Amino acid sequence: MPGAAEVVGVTRVVVTGGRVTVEEGTARVEATKCVVLLPRMDGSSTPVAAKALSEALLAEYDELLARHAPVHGELHDPGRNST
Repeated sequence: MPGAAEVVGVTRVVVTGGRVTVEEGTARVEATKCVVLLPRMDGSSTPVAAKALSEALLAEYDELLARHAPVHGELHDPGRNST
């Protein structure tokens, strides 16, 4: 198909309380107080890329946020760092 791209994606589901079960590619979240979804995408469809993406999401949430927040902060508010 013209213009089509192959992409692989993984999502880490982090819950406070409750539980997460996965069956046949479907995640079910029950009785939680908070759910955070941490998605990661890449322009490759190989199993190796999916494994690397999954491993990248194993870092603690605060570490992931610290790496991500400056990039998104500038994207959503380019003037915030202006002096």
